[in-house]
Amino acid sequence: MGQFRFGLAVVGVVALALAGCGGSDGDEMLNLQGARNEILRQATNGYGTVLDVGEVSCPAEVPRKKDAVFFCTVELDGQRLRVNVQQTNDEGGVRLYEAQSVLVVDTMNDALASYTAQRGKPTSSVSCGETTVLIRTPGDEVECSITFADGSTAVATYGVQDTKGNTPLLSITPPL
Repeated sequence: MGQFRFGLAVVGVVALALAGCGGSDGDEMLNLQGARNEILRQATNGYGTVLDVGEVSCPAEVPRKKDAVFFCTVELDGQRLRVNVQQTNDEGGVRLYEAQSVLVVDTMNDALASYTAQRGKPTSSVSCGETTVLIRTPGDEVECSITFADGSTAVATYGVQDTKGNTPLLSITPPL
């Protein structure tokens, strides 16, 4: 089946430069409070109008070292979104990269129902998950169950292409 893109993601924390927010807890360790604060700020700005943004977790200690990478997580509607943190210098500067895609389940359900209806197969229900969002890594697949108005069923598979929410529809089995 061809790839059909649906806009499924909420705008996110994509590449954030945090010059000098690190500092140090002593001479050797990175001060992570600045990174935690920035992750929380960006998650709240990007997702806070539609999702509950919870706590940010980072490692207890991280040695300061240019180009070293570690990750933190931020809670979105009870699920953990991984944020990669790369140190940009030896003085505590870091850059944040969202490592996973945030997929809005209702948007996926609606897009799939619209897609099948446009092809002459209206649905009575579509379920891409029991939560409000799915947090997935590029390369993952998401399966959605479909019940059509005539009582027949199918499974749709989306592929998670990137961290921006691009999830092409890979297949519907059995085909429409």
